[in-house]
Parts: sequence; C-alpha cells; structure tokens
Amino acid sequence: MVAESFLPQINGVANTVRHVADRLLARGHELLIIAAGPGPDSYRDVPVLRARSFGIPGYKEFPVGLPDPSIERAMAEFGPDLVHLASPFIIGAYGLRSARRLGLPTVAIFQTDIAGFARQYPWFAAADRGVWRWVRRVHSRADRTLAPSTASVQQLVQGGVPRVHLSRATRWPM
Repeated sequence: MVAESFLPQINGVANTVRHVADRLLARGHELLIIAAGPGPDSYRDVPVLRARSFGIPGYKEFPVGLPDPSIERAMAEFGPDLVHLASPFIIGAYGLRSARRLGLPTVAIFQTDIAGFARQYPWFAAADRGVWRWVRRVHSRADRTLAPSTASVQQLVQGGVPRVHLSRATRWPM
C-alpha cells in the first residue's frame, strides 16, 4: 500500500488505509505500507516505510511525500501481488511508476478531490486545471481506479480516466 497519508495523520485517506490494512490482515495477507512523513514505523506488526516529505505552506501539519528510490527498492524486496495506491498524487504517482517498472498490477483509490482541495487555498487555486490533468494522468496509468460514489465515478469518466469502478465497502465482509 502506498499512501499519501497515514498515521499519525487523522483524515479520510489515513483512516481508509488503516481499515483496508485491518481487513487484509484479518484475511491473512502480508502487507507493506509506504507512507509520507514522520510517524510510526509499523502498524499492527506491518512495516511502514516512511518517505521523505515536506509540509505544504498554510497546511504544514500535512506531510507531502517525495519520490525516493527506497520506495521502489522496498517494493521489489517485498514482492507484492498488487500495489494499492491510496489517493495517489505525488508519492502514489511514484509508487505507480515503480510498480509499472516492476511489472506489478495496481489499483488506485480516488477519494480526495485534490483539485477541489486546491481551490480552497488562494496560492494554489490557479493550479486547478493542472492538478486535474495530473490526477487524470496518474489514474489513467493504474490498472483500475476505484471511486467511492457514482458522482466520483462520473467525474473521473467525464474527465477521461479509463477503468473506473464503483467501490462498495459493503461488499467487503468483516
């Protein structure tokens, strides 16, 4: 799992990564979590590789992960069957690139409207179209993108993202 956000952050992406990890562990899967910023180096005995990061001006408490060769090395050493990209943008895009280079299948989870988020910050609002182009580029390169609602599916499809599917958490038995 390559996550733009994870513990100690408390937000939708970090919480979803934690819940998915819990369910995969309950089914006996082995995991490696790659996450941005400082924080614990394990979660329920799952190793957490911490990528270098920086804080966004005006939102410094949110670490933004930076591409780092250690990410691809860790993925190669771990040898996953699938790479789960949690709300990929920067570190997730690098994780996707690494997965492609390693011949690994990917699933990208769309759960943060990053372009909409950018519009909330005056210094970043002008980048709205560029942010959306980047989101489309990243998700278009994933083998599958899961979206949490029909509105999100429509937004992605209308934006040119292929292979978008509705994620139904209720399909995941506990």
